Amino acid sequence: MGRIEKRNNPGILFLELLAISILISSASLGWLGIYAIIFIVASLIFRRGIFHSFRKSPFLIVLIAMSFISHFAASSNWEIGLGEAARLTLLLAFSFLFIEVVDSAELASSLGKLFSYFIGKKAWVLSSMMTVTVAIIPIIIESSKEMFHARQSRNEDYLRHPVKGISNYSVSLMRHLFARSEEFYNALLARGYREDMERSAPPIHFTDVLSLLGVAALCVLVMINRILGN
Repeated sequence: MGRIEKRNNPGILFLELLAISILISSASLGWLGIYAIIFIVASLIFRRGIFHSFRKSPFLIVLIAMSFISHFAASSNWEIGLGEAARLTLLLAFSFLFIEVVDSAELASSLGKLFSYFIGKKAWVLSSMMTVTVAIIPIIIESSKEMFHARQSRNEDYLRHPVKGISNYSVSLMRHLFARSEEFYNALLARGYREDMERSAPPIHFTDVLSLLGVAALCVLVMINRILGN
């Protein structure tokens, strides 16, 4: 991670992403252009390639094109179609940038610290749920691969009885996943893990406060613009 990324609090970045997403979802074409500039600046600050994730996944480009076509066909207005496609593109772009620069464990502890000021220990319980959920995702992928390769080695033919084959595979996967998840959780308990235990979180620096104030000022500016526009 770069020097700037270490100085940004993941919880603050999440709140900023949430605010930006709300603004994008109801923005006009002009404001979407401003948000695109903000995204480009953020990409340069965090030293991430612009639209890197889109190049890796052509499906996303097809999805954006389908969004434009469907909205244009429904409204017969190219501005509406272009606006919806631009909104989807920016939402995905900001989300990918957030995922690339934030560590999931630090995000969970940071959000737990922030929300603990409002809801107490319940915030740490929610943080624990996020941490465990993220940790279990690799177990799900690993279990799926293991079972798939095991069935391939037995020359099982899914196409012969697809419904039965997929059903049996799903049931076996869930049974295996529950067992692995229970082992993982018991290992945490054996190490003294508690759901409501307060954990260390990344500190909030001046840059976090400054960026959060910038997003708040942007929200106020958008509200004033809408009031004056009405």
